[in-house]
Amino acid sequence: MKKFQEDMMSWYGNHYYPLEFEIRSLLETNPSLTLSEIKCLLKQSKIEYTDEMIEECLYNLLVRYGAIVKDDFWDGEPRYHYIEQYRQDSSYTKSYYSFNVDNNQNKKFLLTADTHIGNPEFENFRLVNNVYEKGIEMGANKCFHLGDIFDGRYLVYSDEEAEKQLEAFIKKYPNPDKSEMMTYALLGNHDEWIHGSVNHISKYGQAYYYDFRCLSKYIPSFNTFQRDKWQTSFGDIGTLFSHRLYISWIYPDKRLHQLEDIEEEKRWMNSDYRLLVSGHLHCGFLYSADDLKYSKDDIIFLGVPSTSNRNLGGTVAYVISMNYKNGLPQNMEITPLDCDRNCSIYEGETFEWNFRGKNKVYQKTFNIK
Repeated sequence: MKKFQEDMMSWYGNHYYPLEFEIRSLLETNPSLTLSEIKCLLKQSKIEYTDEMIEECLYNLLVRYGAIVKDDFWDGEPRYHYIEQYRQDSSYTKSYYSFNVDNNQNKKFLLTADTHIGNPEFENFRLVNNVYEKGIEMGANKCFHLGDIFDGRYLVYSDEEAEKQLEAFIKKYPNPDKSEMMTYALLGNHDEWIHGSVNHISKYGQAYYYDFRCLSKYIPSFNTFQRDKWQTSFGDIGTLFSHRLYISWIYPDKRLHQLEDIEEEKRWMNSDYRLLVSGHLHCGFLYSADDLKYSKDDIIFLGVPSTSNRNLGGTVAYVISMNYKNGLPQNMEITPLDCDRNCSIYEGETFEWNFRGKNKVYQKTFNIK
């Protein structure tokens, strides 16, 4: 862990202070700016820069100082916002990252989960790379990782193990060009020992504090939400992505720990979401419900399988197609990605979910083959 702390300090060494000050001033005086807009304004000020210098300054402002926040969009440049001083000193910027999916166009994305980097019983970078290659081949240009990127403290609790897991990610995790695939990852319960939202004190009295947004320094196409869930919408389809499957905002501590929990707990579910996507359970499943007490609409639960050795010979990920008409999503096609024991990836049977009409009831688990 010491090595990574030193690396972080070297990243944050203020090599470009005049440029950083100018970018900060631009963001202070504008509601929000894209990278292109920042470059244009710098040219008008006749300030010399390189792309690398601007990227370094933006990371300093985002991660080191917490002075700005970042909004990404499905089809468009990220926007950066300056925030008030009192919020810079809070945990707000450490957890803030938003992603807007709704541009009223058809979408195709990859879903992965529970890679558990650092656990030899799970970790399989060849498999993850092949899944990414297949997703790109099928036309997906976004990947959403549902958490447990790392195995974390559940295997070995030590500085050396933390550094080993981080190094493995940096050296071996897929690193496609950002135009091919961008990954947005949630944090799972196994990630909590080294992510930036929680301090953990080891039995040796050492505090671990690591802001996972720094990982994009190594892999620019990989971004993290510093939290375990993300609420969004596809058109008028309310959606919740989370590591664990949540029941309702009324009962925020009630989560599903196994597939059988759905039948027992679904009476508490409400109409906040029509699509719920989660990892954590390691198996892939489809479950739909049309008899909920608090909802007039059908709801579909999509469990994302562990993209790891846990599911060799079975389903390891999904490619999702969201199809729009007249500006609203009409249906969703779910294509399981299956693998053999050699990590070759194949398209499984595609399942369709109609947001505007009747659907077949799904209560299906994708078992290991």
